[in-house]
Amino acid sequence: MNWRRRRGWVILAVLAASAGAAAVAGNVSAQTGAAPLDPVGCSNGTYIRNPGSNPGLVEDCIALVAVRNHFKSIPANAGLEWNTPWEGTRVNQDGIYALDLADNDLSGAIPPELGNLTNLQYLNLADNDLSGAIPPELSKLTNLVVLRLLANDLSGAIPPELSKLTNLEDLNLRFNSLSGAIPPELGNLTNLKYLRLEANSLSGAIPQELGNLTNLVVLRLLANDLSGAI
Repeated sequence: MNWRRRRGWVILAVLAASAGAAAVAGNVSAQTGAAPLDPVGCSNGTYIRNPGSNPGLVEDCIALVAVRNHFKSIPANAGLEWNTPWEGTRVNQDGIYALDLADNDLSGAIPPELGNLTNLQYLNLADNDLSGAIPPELSKLTNLVVLRLLANDLSGAIPPELSKLTNLEDLNLRFNSLSGAIPPELGNLTNLKYLRLEANSLSGAIPQELGNLTNLVVLRLLANDLSGAI
């Protein structure tokens, strides 16, 4: 079931402002590539005007091209018109720090190649038709502050590896088909302010380790199959 919700841009705007003048934004090329996108374009001047001066951006570009090509290879996404890898991104001197692909009618699994965009602070894949499990490779995104996967049809367990994202302040997995227990490892995310897991098929007891989340402002667990004491 895909629950549609309009996305908010407040945190993304804050991140954009804090990054300064987007030092390398002018190096992102407006030229278009072939379909599928060619990763060579990240280093030969097609997608980045000064690739030799921006090695971090080249690495992120290669990972992003893999993500785009993953989605473009799925027949249900045949209508995508991505001719450049940069749509929905924000960049600074380190590379891509924000990726917003929300509300794009994307189908298929979340590509594990997203885990190679290690500069990301903001990742929003909400309001799509994504299915399958949350890839544990997302645990490599240790700079993430915001992770929004809500309003898809994701299934399987919440990966305990997400506990490695210790900079997270906003984790939103609501309105999916996630099952199994809430990982007690989420109690390690002590910077969390917003934890939204409602409207899934989670079961078992609420782990007492969530009591370690002393910065929480919002905790939403309703519309699951949780049992036991709070």
